[in-house]
Amino acid sequence: MTGGRAQELIDAQIVAGEDCLVVNVLTPCAAAETGRDRPVLVYVHGGGYHGMCGSIPTLADSFVREHDVVLVTVNHRLNAFGFLYLGDFSEQYATGNVGLLDLELALRWVRTNIARFGGDRDNVTVFGESGGGSKILSLMAMDSTSGLFHRAIVQSSSWPEPLPRHAATATAEEFLQRVGVGSDLRGLNEIPTQAIVESVATIGRRFRPVLDGQTITSPPWNTAAPPTAQHVPLIIGNCQHECSGFIADPLFHLQWPELTPALAKHTSLPPTMLQPVVDVYRGSRPSDSPSDIFIAVVSDRLREIGLRVAEQHSAHQDNVYVYNTTYRPPMDDDPNLGAFHGLESPLALRLVLHPDCEPVSRQISDAWVSFARTGNPNHALIPAWPTYHRERATMTFDRQPHLVYDPSPAERKAMSQLPRLGAPGVAPAMPTNSTTAN
Repeated sequence: MTGGRAQELIDAQIVAGEDCLVVNVLTPCAAAETGRDRPVLVYVHGGGYHGMCGSIPTLADSFVREHDVVLVTVNHRLNAFGFLYLGDFSEQYATGNVGLLDLELALRWVRTNIARFGGDRDNVTVFGESGGGSKILSLMAMDSTSGLFHRAIVQSSSWPEPLPRHAATATAEEFLQRVGVGSDLRGLNEIPTQAIVESVATIGRRFRPVLDGQTITSPPWNTAAPPTAQHVPLIIGNCQHECSGFIADPLFHLQWPELTPALAKHTSLPPTMLQPVVDVYRGSRPSDSPSDIFIAVVSDRLREIGLRVAEQHSAHQDNVYVYNTTYRPPMDDDPNLGAFHGLESPLALRLVLHPDCEPVSRQISDAWVSFARTGNPNHALIPAWPTYHRERATMTFDRQPHLVYDPSPAERKAMSQLPRLGAPGVAPAMPTNSTTAN
């Protein structure tokens, strides 16, 4: 994920802490070139709403130089620090989602200051993967961010479903109990950081945006694109084997009788609902193993999020592009990973270690920058890429890029019959016995 430069991040001795509201700016310009209007790309990191940081893109100096762009990476408050909702305890905290407000503040900083780094404040593209994509979809639905960015690239996103207030309040009650603070919130500001960290570790990944009625006034992308998002050109897509890096070894060796029960356990959906989907996938993939089918079904559950968003967005505007990354990079240590979750991020940022990755990296990187520059991702290294409409045009990034219209329609239709990810009571996108963090 770092193009072989992980040691640079280790040597930087990056530590977690409350003093986290940081932007990093990479620019190719010298002081005398600050008047030039370069496209600005703002990277929003993954890790859900729980963890990770924006450090890896600080290694993307080649990306910045090759494309003559300005790259901004952002850190912000996460988990309980960013998404503990206390609005039902005190009007003082009626505005929730401060982790998203941190991102809004970073975008306002970009608008005010980026010209000093050679960037064009009127040409800002936000892009991010996994949880970063979900954050971007949330930002697109917030009235207060309108005009702060002009295009968006959403990679392998989870569903941006905000918690209802009662659910967020129940999590807050448990948190307050664990840190020894009552519902009157006295002593809230004196809680030691380590106590918060320990409580978050116990409660888990339940902190996320809440429908607070102020920053988020309605569930975004539920049935239609938010009005604030409709004018924003969008690239959205996924990797073919999204869940491969998140499953434990036994799931790579399933037998046919184990397949549907394993899917039921992972998805919290009944076997009777899943069996027709399994039948469709087995029919369209006769040479696949049970484990291959498991990975395909779970991965396509995540991919369906992007397709739903694309359909909602394209209903209003001719400015949506959909992709699918099928490239399998050389992975001697784990050849089962395939086109794994997050793969397109290092490729887009030109963090390339193996020469085999170079052509695909240029395909994706040039598309992202062309889109950031003009709102159109087309360039010389890929076939013509039309916008997404009823024909479901999908750019496939691989050693030989190609355009596909409505890939795997039978599987798509079968998947659309299942309750969408993010719906109440539906399991998260990735298996809970995860061995890898995004």
